[in-house]
Amino acid sequence: MTTDTSSVAVQPSDTSAANTDAQSPRLPLVVYVLALGTFLMLTTEFVVAGILPEMSADLGVSLPQAGMLITVFAVGMIVGAPLMAMLTLRLSQRLTLVLALAVFIIGHVIVAVGSDFTVLLATRFVTAIATGAFWAVSAVVASRAAGREAGARAIGIVGAGGALATVLGVPLGALIAQLVGWRGTFWALATAASIAIVLVARLVPADAASAASSTSIRTELAGLRSGRLWLTLAACATTSGGVLATYSFISPILTDQAGVAASLVPLVLTGFGVGSFTGTILGGRFGDARPGLVTILTPAATVFLLLGISLIAGAPWATAVLVVLLGFFGLSANGVLIHLAVRAAGRAATLGSALAVSAFNAGTAVGTTVAGEALTSPLGTSGPAVVGTVIAALTLVPTITLAVLRRRQMIDGPTRAGFSCPAPESNKEKQMNDDHEFDQIFPLGEKNDAYAQYFTGQSYLAQLVSGSVPVSNVTFEPGCRNNWHIHHGTQGGGDQILLVTGGNGWYQAEGEEPVSLEPGAVIRVPAGTKHWHGAKVDSWFSHLAFITPGEEVRNEWLEPVADEVYGELPKNGENA
Repeated sequence: MTTDTSSVAVQPSDTSAANTDAQSPRLPLVVYVLALGTFLMLTTEFVVAGILPEMSADLGVSLPQAGMLITVFAVGMIVGAPLMAMLTLRLSQRLTLVLALAVFIIGHVIVAVGSDFTVLLATRFVTAIATGAFWAVSAVVASRAAGREAGARAIGIVGAGGALATVLGVPLGALIAQLVGWRGTFWALATAASIAIVLVARLVPADAASAASSTSIRTELAGLRSGRLWLTLAACATTSGGVLATYSFISPILTDQAGVAASLVPLVLTGFGVGSFTGTILGGRFGDARPGLVTILTPAATVFLLLGISLIAGAPWATAVLVVLLGFFGLSANGVLIHLAVRAAGRAATLGSALAVSAFNAGTAVGTTVAGEALTSPLGTSGPAVVGTVIAALTLVPTITLAVLRRRQMIDGPTRAGFSCPAPESNKEKQMNDDHEFDQIFPLGEKNDAYAQYFTGQSYLAQLVSGSVPVSNVTFEPGCRNNWHIHHGTQGGGDQILLVTGGNGWYQAEGEEPVSLEPGAVIRVPAGTKHWHGAKVDSWFSHLAFITPGEEVRNEWLEPVADEVYGELPKNGENA
């Protein structure tokens, strides 16, 4: 870990490492703060489903028309997430989150006092734009704060905040509507957001994504070339589209089709929320190790549950059980999908997260629109669940494709696409030195497992000199590279020196073209420079590394180098 391990030697209390435990990483507090925000965001998105009849009657519109308040919110998030991700690219992420909450508060006050349906639709649209920005930024902050190895779990916790909204927020909103009217629900959300904005302003680190300030729109857009990203986005759309097509009309489904008493609807919604909360946490926990299993099993189960809801009528208890199980399976893979999107987007992590949010809501917008039409068709109240079944089944196409690609990557090993698979464990030094293009005098060292979450592929570390300026020999297997990262330091510290001792590799500073490295090359990386380095896809690579001593020397680990971006770099011996 060249730069990386060296800086750790200079300052063992590196902030990135401090947050990561090899076995069970402890998630930083900021993850739970962001979960509070997503609790409010998802509550306002879905609470309309629980109070739809009340709003419809008070505003003098039909149920399908009132359902447009859900659809237009989803459309606002579709537009808002990527748009705000680009417009706020050079703002601190804490400021972006605070501004999003401020718009959220104002929007809910307007809805609480408004009576014109068109004004309410417009206000919900603007509020959704801010909500999309919050979701996109919070996912990136949480993923980076937790590190690569716990990224899906961190996003799972943030997503669980949203799932908790279905446990507490939506049922509580429905209860408030029954007690004081639906406008009281929006006043309560505005009040809660006023508290949340103070907590976010105080507890979210100002430098949670300081690297974003140096990221260009061109850099973000370049990350959209990933085929895996678009497959993941397709899965996001169909996952939410299938579940929300049904859930958005769950109140009439429960009361008119299943025969559940109106007073018990909040209880069923609570059951759905408990299932969703539990499923999201478990999905995130298992998703880091088995993303394919989670993203295939959950939509498969969802299809059968939605089919059951569409076929059963006049059975309140059976329908209630199916709704609770739908909560458990239906959206439990969302955190895993967002994490996969962030990783697939590489340098465009923020935009990748934003597009995942857009995809979820695109699915919701399409699903609720078609389900609303089905509600007025001969299918009646069973129509939304029929629509949801079809959409959810489509999720299996991209998720199975992703699983096949991931399996093929593990089997094929290093390829032109930049994927890497470690060579056999035995005789590693012999294998390395048998390569005629890789011959060096320094030892290979030990596996650099302590920082494996910040690397794609296998690296090794051999410390040659200890003391105030430690020097290490760092070796990368073919196809291995570290994440984008920044060395920080003051009083002259934090500069990194790389001296290539064997093989062929790459070095790239943000905004500059990649530099091909050969034995004898010397690279100086000034403190504060966002960069990455590693082996070429078909060559071992080794270099000496040390960090200039100074004050406050540390590493800031960022997103991985996208597979597609790395894969476009020339092989050893090819012209750059």
